[in-house]
Amino acid sequence: MAFVNLDKYDLSVKAARVNANLTQKEMAEKLNISTPTLIAYESGANEIPTLILVEIAKIGRVPVDLLLNNLLKDNE
Repeated sequence: MAFVNLDKYDLSVKAARVNANLTQKEMAEKLNISTPTLIAYESGANEIPTLILVEIAKIGRVPVDLLLNNLLKDNE
């Protein structure tokens, strides 16, 4: 499984979740991951598997390329 290894996931991942009007618990359930795992993705403590990042974009109704561009920008 490929991973996106970038810092500062918090703004983009959290923004996608908030855009979908979901709590962390609700988003984690939709992604079939634990709430602590989602919190770790949002804080940048854990790497985000690429497939999970794509699902976050879908659920958050944001283009995956925009989400990736934001993550890349945050890492510069």
